[in-house]
Amino acid sequence: KYVVYFFLITFNFTSTFETRCECATKRRNSANKNKISTGPISLSAVERGLVNETSSFRGILKEHASYHEKVYERNFKNCVLGYVTPWNGKGYEIARIFKGKFTHVSPVWFQLKRLAGKPVLLGKQDVDAEWIKDVTAPPPQGGPTSMMVPRVVIELSAEEQVEMLRNEAQAQAVIKLLAEECRAMGLDGLTLEAWPTWERGGFLQPQHGLRPRAILFVRSLAHRLHGQGDQLILVVPPVEGVGSVTSRQDFHSLSAPQTGNSLGDPVDFFSLMTYDASNPGSPGPSAPLPWVKENLEHLLVTENGEILQAAAPRILLGLNFFGNDFVLPQGGGPIIGHEYLSLLESAKPKVIVWDKQVSEHYFDYVKNGQRRKVFFPTLQSIQARLDLAHEYGVGISIWEIGQGLDYFYDLL
Repeated sequence: KYVVYFFLITFNFTSTFETRCECATKRRNSANKNKISTGPISLSAVERGLVNETSSFRGILKEHASYHEKVYERNFKNCVLGYVTPWNGKGYEIARIFKGKFTHVSPVWFQLKRLAGKPVLLGKQDVDAEWIKDVTAPPPQGGPTSMMVPRVVIELSAEEQVEMLRNEAQAQAVIKLLAEECRAMGLDGLTLEAWPTWERGGFLQPQHGLRPRAILFVRSLAHRLHGQGDQLILVVPPVEGVGSVTSRQDFHSLSAPQTGNSLGDPVDFFSLMTYDASNPGSPGPSAPLPWVKENLEHLLVTENGEILQAAAPRILLGLNFFGNDFVLPQGGGPIIGHEYLSLLESAKPKVIVWDKQVSEHYFDYVKNGQRRKVFFPTLQSIQARLDLAHEYGVGISIWEIGQGLDYFYDLL
C-alpha cells in the first residue's frame, strides 16, 4: 500500500518537474529565437543568408542591428559617397564605424548666401574638426582613407543666381570664396548642389542663354579646387522623362577634358539623385530599378549600345537609405530606420512583398481606417542596385547613412 502511494507521489512529482522543465526550455528557446542580435559579429549578412527576396518583420527586427566585425573590409570596389546630416546624429557614428567602406563622406553643412552684396558661406558652426580627423584617419588595419567633401547648397534668390551666372566677376568671387574656405578648413573638396535648382528654376532653358555659363562656372570651380589638390562632386537630378539629349550633352560637357584652362576642368564625380521617384501625391516605390537603369543608360550608353567606360566611374548612383509610409490613395511621407522598425513592431505585417518589377520590398497595413503602404530598403533591394552599379562600372552615393539599418553596410 505504502509502496503504491510512494510510487504515485514520485510519478506525479517527476511528471510535474519534467513538464515545468519542458515549458522553461520552450520559453528559453523562444526568447533566444526572438533575441535581437546587436553589434559586430563573426558572420556577415550575406553569410547569414539574409540577402534574399523572402523577408519577414521578425527577421528584420532580430537581425538589423548586427553587422560583420570586419567593418573596414570593402565588398563594393567602386567609389562610395555617404551623406551625413547634422540633424541625424547616427550618421556621424556610422561614418566612424564603417569609415573603411566610404571613399568620400559629405556632411551636409554649408549654404552659400549673399549678405551686404557679398557671397558668404554659412553653416561653419556645424564643422566638427575632431570628427573629420577621426573619419579621415587610416583604418587600424590599414587601407584607403575617406575623403571629406562637405555639401554646399547655393541658396541665392533667383535674381542673384542669374546675376552670378551672367556676371563673371561675381562668379569668380564665389569660386574664390569656396576654394579658400575649403583649403582653410583642411577639407578634401566640396560637393556642390546647384544644378537641380538651376534646372527647376528654368535658368538653363535655351532662351536664357545661361547653360554655357553654368557649365563654365562648375568647370572653373573644379579647376580652382584641383589647383590646390581638392576634388569637386556635382549633385545632378535624375533625367526627367529619360530621353533629353540636352542632359546627355550637359554630362559630357561637364565631364570631358577640354583644351585650355579657360574652359576649366572636368568634374570629378556626379552624385546622381536616383531616388524620390514617388511622392505623397503619387505613392509608389522609391527608386524602381528599371527607372534607375534608364537613367544610367541615358548618360552612359551610346546610340550604338556601347557603354562609355571612361566616364562611368565618375557617376555615383544614388541609393536611398530612407523609405516612405504612404497613405492610399494619397498622403504620408518619408520615414527613416527607427521609424520603420517601430512600424514593423506595431503593424506585424503577415507578408513583406517583393515586387520583381521594381526590385523593392513593401508591406500594407491599416491605421485609423486608412490603407497604407510602406516602402523601405532591404538587403535584397540594395544588393540589386549594387549589382547594377557594378555592371555599368559606376560608384554609389547614399542619402543618407544615418537613415538605414546597421546590417546594410555589410554589402558595401
